[in-house]
Amino acid sequence: MENTLGKQVLGIHVMDPFGLGPASSTFASILKKEPFLARYFRALLNSLEIKEAKKRGLRIIVGGPGAWQFRYRPKFVEEYGIDCMIEGEAEKIIGKIVRVALKDEALPQYYEVGIREAPSLEEIPDITRPSVNGLVELGRGCCRGCEFCNVTLRPLRWYPYEKILREIDVNMEIGHGTCLHADDVMLYGSKNAIPNDEKLIKLHELVVEKCDGMGWSHCSLASVAAKPKLFSKIAEIILQKQPWWGVEIGIETGSPELAKKLCRRKPTPLRLRNCLKLYAKVWI
Repeated sequence: MENTLGKQVLGIHVMDPFGLGPASSTFASILKKEPFLARYFRALLNSLEIKEAKKRGLRIIVGGPGAWQFRYRPKFVEEYGIDCMIEGEAEKIIGKIVRVALKDEALPQYYEVGIREAPSLEEIPDITRPSVNGLVELGRGCCRGCEFCNVTLRPLRWYPYEKILREIDVNMEIGHGTCLHADDVMLYGSKNAIPNDEKLIKLHELVVEKCDGMGWSHCSLASVAAKPKLFSKIAEIILQKQPWWGVEIGIETGSPELAKKLCRRKPTPLRLRNCLKLYAKVWI
């Protein structure tokens, strides 16, 4: 972005800029190599175009789910001239920060978006271009309150069916499939950790009617175990169009002590002990 005075701002969205996420760090440890995401993020900032623009006063703002990682890389931030890092949902504040940058005024080095600055449903815009792998967000936030996860710091909001279907249309324009994304897809439309039968069934009926197939990004075994009959019903709906589908089950720890300290509500509505036994059965 450039203003009439010639000042330029580059915004970069990051998912896992230093490869500290669980998948990147796991595979990097096994292969004894630097994570690809870390290598290519550094290559981007080392590109001739960005280096030349920095000499002319380019200001770099980074944000996205991986912005927290910059807290642990202060030397990298200084070396590559990153001017501002934004952690959290930035729809309501990004315009203000970019305007400050374009005026060449002082920027906060690290801006953590507060809960009062989080956008309402009406303030979250639809995607205008296809997403990676056809990922379609169902909502934001989480009701489980795990202490290590910043998703739980955001208010819980579920998108209306119409918004979800519009974003699916954007992806279908280029032939993308559909992957429904939430911290726990089984909880779509719920106000707590108990799945909402009516909303979840209607969502999948609408999506199956529109698409040739779908996937899920994440769900928890606790939600499945809370309503196994509902899960079976959803499976029947999805399998009308495809032979199978996959989903990532997040298992942060198998330690009862760590779970008690950091994620007591992760297994809700199950008892912690019973949920850990269920996890163990899945892996064994």
